[in-house]
Amino acid sequence: MLILDFPANWYFLFAFGLVVWLAFSFVRKSIAGNLLFGLTGLVFAVAVELIGVGAGLWNYAGGNWPAILWPSYFVFSMAIYQAFRVVEEKLKK
Repeated sequence: MLILDFPANWYFLFAFGLVVWLAFSFVRKSIAGNLLFGLTGLVFAVAVELIGVGAGLWNYAGGNWPAILWPSYFVFSMAIYQAFRVVEEKLKK
C-alpha cells in the first residue's frame, strides 16, 4: 500500500529545489533542456538508490521508501542544470 504521509521537511526540501529551479529559470528566461536533464538526473538517482539498497549500504526499514525523493531528485536535477547554464553564460561574457 502506498502511503503519502511524509514529514513536513520532505515537502520543504522539494519546495526548496523547485524555488531554486524557478529562480535560475527566471534568470535565464529559458527552460529548454530541463526536462531531459531532469529525467537523466532522475535515472541516475534511481540507479544509485537501487545499487545502495541492493548492496546493503543503506535500507528503508519496513518498506518506508520516501516516494517524495524521486520528484525531489527530478527538481534538483533541473535546478542544477539551470545553475550551470547561468554560470556558463556569465563566463562567456
